[in-house]
Amino acid sequence: MISLKPLEMRGVGVLYIVSAEVFFSIPSNLIIYWLSNAIIEVFGKSKTLSSIATPKQGLATGKNDLFVRLWHEVKTEKLCLDATDSIQAVSTGKKWFPYNKGGAYRKWYGNNDCIINWEANGRAISNYSGSVIRNPNYYFFESISWSKIASGPIAFRYKPNGHIFDVAGCSIFCEHSQLEYLLGAVNSNVIMNIIKSTAPTLNYEVGQVANIPIIFENENAVREVVDKNIKISKADWDSFEESWGFGKHPLI
Repeated sequence: MISLKPLEMRGVGVLYIVSAEVFFSIPSNLIIYWLSNAIIEVFGKSKTLSSIATPKQGLATGKNDLFVRLWHEVKTEKLCLDATDSIQAVSTGKKWFPYNKGGAYRKWYGNNDCIINWEANGRAISNYSGSVIRNPNYYFFESISWSKIASGPIAFRYKPNGHIFDVAGCSIFCEHSQLEYLLGAVNSNVIMNIIKSTAPTLNYEVGQVANIPIIFENENAVREVVDKNIKISKADWDSFEESWGFGKHPLI
């Protein structure tokens, strides 16, 4: 067990000696001397998120005004919302596909409003000199996403199949069987407190999320709670006209 050792000093009070072992137990050897013993022990007995899943940063169009729209601004016959991979996306002959741009603070589900011109496997964007296409092998796969830039706490949410992801809508990819558990873990209060220390700015980078400590416990119970939270959040998102899944307003 790694711990902080108190040292009494006359006229000074109690100082704490932080051994190098403490810093070596934290991914990237971050100097975070104020962490509690309990949190330090979490790092010691956990796996990093990147050893279980794959966090990735997405593309930058270079000119969103040219390539990005809100979903209700285009003809529905040119819109595909549920492609499972790039091959299927091309085969549909559609032009517009869901685009994950991050967005406002929202846990579990939502911020599905933008679409991107990815006709013919993104031909127009690929030919644009200002674009940067990253990790296209992960496009359209289900994921856990977060907004890279936030004015407050980080929030993670589920993205179903069909999305291409942006540089600001970073995403975590993993086996479907692990996805709900990981979503519950990263949205937990414990992880939120850890991230406040490991990512103290307004930018939540892929590397910082990759180092989140994950411990597998009570997996079935966690998945059950997360599944309920996703359904509640989805129902809330779909209750307003901004959602492409809108049915009717809850007050009607």
